[in-house]
Amino acid sequence: STIVSSADDAIKVLNKYRQLMNIGDEVEFKVCDVQTALEGKCFMVEQYYNNLPVFGRTVTMTTNASNHLDSINLNIVRNINVGTNGEMTEDEINSALSSHYGITIKITEHTKGIFVSEEKAHLVYKCTALGQENDKIVIKTVYLDIDSKKVVADVEISTGLGSMTTAYGEDVFGEDQVFKANKAALYFLEDTGRNIKIIE
Repeated sequence: STIVSSADDAIKVLNKYRQLMNIGDEVEFKVCDVQTALEGKCFMVEQYYNNLPVFGRTVTMTTNASNHLDSINLNIVRNINVGTNGEMTEDEINSALSSHYGITIKITEHTKGIFVSEEKAHLVYKCTALGQENDKIVIKTVYLDIDSKKVVADVEISTGLGSMTTAYGEDVFGEDQVFKANKAALYFLEDTGRNIKIIE
């Protein structure tokens, strides 16, 4: 039987059985999480392509208490063939998303990677996008194709958090400041000088 006791072991096993599982050399693996329980271990392995994450594609590997391999569950994409040199600036991303949604969008983070939709691979930025529509805060996870500058998928994290009002407060320097506050006991801070927005 096969022993898997560490993250390195998990990668070695996947590489050893590539041919059996019909996994080509273009598929790369990185262990992202290891969970240990009395009954064994669970290894979460992310798929990569040209050192970029393939979003949402993973391998789950479980062992028994003696570290003997119990199961391998594949959720990967084979035969990816897409260029990985494209880039966009943060301003270009904000502009593309604002145009797509019809409201001003600011991203709070973005990660370059691969997203597969309807069996087609896209080089994308996975972005957390923040906007405001009709006094409602909108937060989305967005996958933006770098080559076409089009949104290929999005997931709404939060919306309709309540209407906004103007509030006043004192900053850490003792100076009075004006900011936007959410009437539903949440607050929305905006630093227009540094383009920073915070929801709490």
